[in-house]
Amino acid sequence: MIRAVIFDRAGTLVRERPGEEVLREILHPMGYERPPEAYKKAETASRRRWREKYQGLPRGHRWSREVRRDCLQAALEVLALPGDQEELLARLDEQWDALRVHGLYGGVLPCLGALAASRIPMGVLAQTLRSSLEVRAELERLGVGRYFGAILSVEDTEWDKPDPKLFRAVADRLERPVSEVLFVGDDLAKDIVGARSAGMFAVLVDRHGATTAAGVTSVTTLAQIPALLNTLG
Repeated sequence: MIRAVIFDRAGTLVRERPGEEVLREILHPMGYERPPEAYKKAETASRRRWREKYQGLPRGHRWSREVRRDCLQAALEVLALPGDQEELLARLDEQWDALRVHGLYGGVLPCLGALAASRIPMGVLAQTLRSSLEVRAELERLGVGRYFGAILSVEDTEWDKPDPKLFRAVADRLERPVSEVLFVGDDLAKDIVGARSAGMFAVLVDRHGATTAAGVTSVTTLAQIPALLNTLG
């Protein structure tokens, strides 16, 4: 019997826009225009700088304002835009995090509402550079923070998905044994494998119905999750 549900964050609950889209949205109103491939190269340069300079920093320090600004500077160097570079960097830094999040996926609100009505405890396990407190603040801004009794970011731990210790840690915070927990995520290798390794049930969010993995239960929308609970366990 399923007595708790834990969700992945980005790709499952929250829509995250690609960095190249965010770059264009910030810069276009300022009068700058570049072809899509230029924004893609700029985003790739930003990610490369993070991997080369900051990935090895202690957790909790890997996405500070200074780190973010330096990575955005790498994007600007590729775009080679005219004008005041410090002003451009300040504008990117100011708007980046807010524009990166593009709201909730369809089906999220009906799912969470139905589970809450059934008194099913819920949690979130987020693979992100942001802290657990920042993830909670984001979910509060999106109007769903109240649904989650436990929110854990990998940045506040020593592990990354699919390490089963992460999944067990959230189950412990919800005070439920892993054998009674369902994990819902959109990444087969990180979410489904990790949850199963921890002893949980797992459901893959496959909005395009493209998975061919044998033995994997999937849904195309989170709105299907409440009715699915009775078929598991």
